[in-house]
Amino acid sequence: MSTNRVRLVVLIASIAMLVVGIGPRLYSVSAVPMPQTVVYTLQGQVYEGDTGVEPPNSSPIEGVVMSLYCSNNYAEQGTFLRSTTTDSNGWYGLDVYDTDVCEYFNIIETDPAGYYSVGCTTVGGNCVDYNWIEYAAPLEGQVLTGNKFWDKQQATATPTPT
Repeated sequence: MSTNRVRLVVLIASIAMLVVGIGPRLYSVSAVPMPQTVVYTLQGQVYEGDTGVEPPNSSPIEGVVMSLYCSNNYAEQGTFLRSTTTDSNGWYGLDVYDTDVCEYFNIIETDPAGYYSVGCTTVGGNCVDYNWIEYAAPLEGQVLTGNKFWDKQQATATPTPT
């Protein structure tokens, strides 16, 4: 077979491979994000009152910002993943996706305006401080509910009469 004929056969074979998608691409393809699947939900509630006291002797707080962070170091907040706010029952749920790979998952409560934190409790995690509950991976088999925070309203200064 002549050299030109071999080149022509290789060219035709290469074009055929490109058409059926088994050869190298000569154009760029934009990255399409892979769908994420929720595999766990870290959840709990935020109350106004003393630590450990639940309704009716405390009140749920609505609209509290709750955030999930990912860290590979113990007691280090890490990288922000996502956030949510509490509902009218003070409940929140922070989803963990199959693409979230962390050594530690950290739930962080942001005190609402006019409030300060007085405590937290958890069944499966660890209270690092009043605004922070940490879970060590893997989450499988751990209790991920019952992560509770308690806040109190800050005292407002009473004006002194003149």
